[in-house]
Amino acid sequence: SDSTMTELRELSDALRHMEQLQAKGIEPPRGAVLWGPPGTGKTQIAKTLANESGVRFLLKGPSDLGQTADSVRELFSEARKVAPCILFIDEFENAARSREQGGSADVVTELLSQMQGAKKEARPVFVLAATNYLDTVDKAILSRLTYKIEVPIPTLEQREKLFQIFLAKVPHEGIDIPVVAAELARKGGGLAGRDINDVVVRASQAAGQRAIRAGTLDDVMLTREDLVSEVADMVKKRSETVDPTATWENLIL
Repeated sequence: SDSTMTELRELSDALRHMEQLQAKGIEPPRGAVLWGPPGTGKTQIAKTLANESGVRFLLKGPSDLGQTADSVRELFSEARKVAPCILFIDEFENAARSREQGGSADVVTELLSQMQGAKKEARPVFVLAATNYLDTVDKAILSRLTYKIEVPIPTLEQREKLFQIFLAKVPHEGIDIPVVAAELARKGGGLAGRDINDVVVRASQAAGQRAIRAGTLDDVMLTREDLVSEVADMVKKRSETVDPTATWENLIL
């Protein structure tokens, strides 16, 4: 959505100029959370923000953050040694779960302390979190994060554009990309960006296997039928694993 893109661009600009803002006495933003369902490319967005801002990027998962106050302190100590940096914490709900919902009081308290302490450091540490379950994250921790960015569902036009982008990367001789992308976008309602990429990859792999069996590897031919079949399979798979009432899916930058 336009609002999400605006927030991401604003965040990218702020990250790029963290130290300059701080030098002018302006407190830069110190945290953001990207939220959405599983498999929606939140890590890709985080990496894109890091690439565009030129800021050092530390990617950490639940095992890095651990379930003890000591592990939280160690993680932030590592980040401060390479600041200014983006400390990206994936599956944030595992460590920052609300105390009312069974989260560790020690871990949550230490996270709050470390995130507050990061604000006082001469060189900034920006905490970028990703979660599938925003409503389970401790509200006090959420209050420390400047941005709460929802990853929106792609519109029909956005799905069409994604299919065009991914189809252009594989052998597509004989396929009218705009026409086929439009058809796939219509048939692929509810698919996330990663799903769309997987459809194209799997269809091209099927074409490759067909060429191997026919002894025509010099002439791999991806067909519309390959793609339509993979879209149908992916839509079925997503309908079995994703809440059909969900109102958001994916954004790939």
